[in-house]
Amino acid sequence: MKKNIQFVVKYTKHCNLRCAYCYEYNELHKTDKMQFSEIEKLFLNCKDYLNKEASAHVNFIWHGGEPFIVDLKNYKKIQQLQEKIFPENIVVSNGVQTNLTILTEKHIQFLKEENFFNSMGISFDVYGDQRVDIKNRLQTDLVLSNLQNIIKNKISVGAISVLAKNTYPYVREIYKFYDELNIPMRFLPIYRSAFDEQVEEHALSVKEIMNAMQMLLEEWSSSPTAVSVDPLEEYISYAIDFIKKEERRDYFNKEEDEHTFILNMNGDLWGVSETYDEEYKYGNVFNEKLEDIFNSEGRNKALACSKKRSEKFCNSCIYYGYCSGSFVSNMTPPEALNSEKEGCMVKLSIDLIIKFFEDKNIDQYILNQNKMPKKFSSISTYTA
Repeated sequence: MKKNIQFVVKYTKHCNLRCAYCYEYNELHKTDKMQFSEIEKLFLNCKDYLNKEASAHVNFIWHGGEPFIVDLKNYKKIQQLQEKIFPENIVVSNGVQTNLTILTEKHIQFLKEENFFNSMGISFDVYGDQRVDIKNRLQTDLVLSNLQNIIKNKISVGAISVLAKNTYPYVREIYKFYDELNIPMRFLPIYRSAFDEQVEEHALSVKEIMNAMQMLLEEWSSSPTAVSVDPLEEYISYAIDFIKKEERRDYFNKEEDEHTFILNMNGDLWGVSETYDEEYKYGNVFNEKLEDIFNSEGRNKALACSKKRSEKFCNSCIYYGYCSGSFVSNMTPPEALNSEKEGCMVKLSIDLIIKFFEDKNIDQYILNQNKMPKKFSSISTYTA
């Protein structure tokens, strides 16, 4: 029984942008969205599944498309449904992932109140030429203006920057941008595509991703503020545990530990690996019980693939027990193909970080002081 689950809800595929690397590209023109009756079925299904626990948590990430293209009144009605359906033993939270091109005063007020959205993520590359509208007009200036409005109103936000061929040359600049604004961020290499040409045109090789990691590590380590950046900090925590020989991580077991699921507009549910592949579909939350979905043939196939990947990449890895193995367990097909050709991105990242530590004598500091230098204090929770 999973006490904490998270749904990335594809509320609508409709979007006002046409980013060429978007894996939803073929559906961005569709204007329909989930119906309230369907959302109610989702909530009732979650309640029935989690209500057996003394306490549980369900998090909904309202995604798209562009979720702010939907009238805010819809989210108020969704909130009313949640308040009506979920009992006190189930904590409900809501997040939103937006391209930040739609931001009115009503949005500002809605976000400041935090009555519905508990967290907000923005997808903004800062540099590059992919964030264009349907008329191929770059929207960078609009997003920058809206971001300043968010900051002025003291609304907490995190950021994602897609790591692709057009942003790769600007890794340092992108990190500096968010570091100066004190906005935690994540670099997300292209991991899923709508068609093969997207991968060929936009995806980076593992070698290029490692070069980006090196640049990011240098910028992050030399910054006086060192704002949080993933997945670098996660990999640093693995490197530190390896140096200190602290085998304190349970290896990620997808069958038991999987907690994030991708929910398509029609109610179909997947894990984060083989999303949208019919063979690996877990089920449909509008028509099937979650308990049956988590024991479905599609999920069992996904679990078998995950186990096979783990056996291949992790069991003989020097970092087994220090690295959680979650990346390999949840690899998408493009990531698995890259790893087959060039090696596991996480292992290569840990190699890179440990070498960096050795070159700077940081490894000895960790061993002697049992903590990180002050400028690495943003990851002190890993070394306490």
